[in-house]
Amino acid sequence: MKTKLILLIGLIIIAVSSCSKVLDKAPLDKISDIAVWNDPALIDAYVIDVFNEMAFLYNAQQDNTDNWATTFLSDITDEGHTAFSWINTTSFYKAGAMVASSVWPTKRWVYYSTIRKMNTFLEEIATSTLPDDQKNLRIGRIRFARAFTYFIIARDFGGVPLILKAQNANDPYDELYPKRNKEIEIYDFCISELTAIIDNNYLPAVAYDGGQPTEYAALALKSQVALYAANLAKWGTEQLDGVLGVPADRAQDLYQSSYDASKKIIDDAVFTLYNADANKIKNFRNLFLVKKNSEVIYAKEYIGLDKGVSHFWDNWNFPYGLGCWPGDGSCPYLEMAEEFEWTDGTPGTPGTLDRVAIQTGLWTLDELWGKKEPRFFASIYTHGSVFKGKTMDMTTGTTADPWARGANLSWDLNTGFGVLKYTDETNNPYWVDSKTDWIIFRYGYILLNHAEASFELGKTAEAMDAVNQVRTRAGVNLLTSVTRDNIRHERKIELAFENGYRYYDLKSWRTAKTVLSVQYSGLEYYFDVATSKLQLVVLTNIDGSTPPLFRDKDYYLPLTPAVIANNPNLGSENPGY
Repeated sequence: MKTKLILLIGLIIIAVSSCSKVLDKAPLDKISDIAVWNDPALIDAYVIDVFNEMAFLYNAQQDNTDNWATTFLSDITDEGHTAFSWINTTSFYKAGAMVASSVWPTKRWVYYSTIRKMNTFLEEIATSTLPDDQKNLRIGRIRFARAFTYFIIARDFGGVPLILKAQNANDPYDELYPKRNKEIEIYDFCISELTAIIDNNYLPAVAYDGGQPTEYAALALKSQVALYAANLAKWGTEQLDGVLGVPADRAQDLYQSSYDASKKIIDDAVFTLYNADANKIKNFRNLFLVKKNSEVIYAKEYIGLDKGVSHFWDNWNFPYGLGCWPGDGSCPYLEMAEEFEWTDGTPGTPGTLDRVAIQTGLWTLDELWGKKEPRFFASIYTHGSVFKGKTMDMTTGTTADPWARGANLSWDLNTGFGVLKYTDETNNPYWVDSKTDWIIFRYGYILLNHAEASFELGKTAEAMDAVNQVRTRAGVNLLTSVTRDNIRHERKIELAFENGYRYYDLKSWRTAKTVLSVQYSGLEYYFDVATSKLQLVVLTNIDGSTPPLFRDKDYYLPLTPAVIANNPNLGSENPGY
């Protein structure tokens, strides 16, 4: 490429403040190829620019098909919903209303612009005079980023064009307008890229590298990609001659690939489950608040609004009345609250609480939730939870005054619960001023990947051991035998509200149509003045006029007519659209 590269002015100023001689001779917004590819600071600015465009890393749970930062994938699962029905997660995804002409899926394709930058980098870095070890480190980061990006696109659209060189206007027609590769070809590419990064030592084999990907981040991503593809092979079907789906005969080798990657992380013993506090509730909460702790494999670092690197999680999920608007933006369902196990050995399953019984008596909070496992109290809040030293009042009214609404119950569509995980009560939230690091991969996730792959490979003893390590840290009774349902339940609880894990687990297991087409419930608390206990009302059909609906076609997003018009070689639309 012999044209001039346009780089973000801000990134250049930050990254090359020590390179005044170069900047004195070139405009800040146009840096020559020679300057870029021979200057470590400018190369790093380019790499930073690429990673900044990978929006799924900023909060991997964010639904990036629209421009609203306040759209989380947990809000379209059986974990809960958002109180704000007007955003696209509710009106399109949650309600099963995605159509071919929807504009939001087209925004996923913007990642091809980022992929072009990645391809350009990998071509041009070969011309650099930097020492090989410095070049290889940057190459490893970009190849990791490219594999991650292709995985994100493929799990939404299925097979997509696999473009591995920067296109130019004079390229042949078939290169400018490539056909869709098969979905398995995308996953195989991602796995082979990550394997090459690992085998060739492109990334450092350290526990943490200041928010940069490491060899263990590559292993974690390989574990994720291979497990997702293996599940599609086992539970899904191929369509469009393999453009969608994974061949059934690939299940075992893909499970093995995931198993091997997870086991490498486990066997190297670089990471441990976070266990810094004997109090299991406090310990699990702090896992997500203490930066760079023993469990963190890869994270997006945040340093605060004053440094221009912050996010909105606290503002969105703070209890209503204890922060700024909106607060209590993601609302877990009553069924999600029930899913957490009980310390007396009662399984955590929806319907554990008798719906008739709990609405006919008076209850204390201890009678309701006192015997729940520690992760319940560390992951969600409800009436009576203590936050910022205050006992939250989420009552809808009292027996003396049915309109005496509690100070912490918002006027929007509530379930009686909020998300506590990642929520930093030491913060005083104002819009996007959260500085809690967002964990992309952690050791607990790897143990559960290992458990699932092990089970599917018939290694049940290893599967149970991995699950029990997670349960030991959580303070839950250990399993004496393990089933597929045990592993899936553990994933739901341990990984709740993280990275869209639940949404894509359900899609990979092909159970989303059943699980996500259910009217779930909420809970109202009324304070009984005479006894100081609570009357309860179960709010059925909490999603109201837009009930959850997941259709067969929703396992993939539509390509959309606009995208197909730009590249007729993409072929027909995804089935159902």
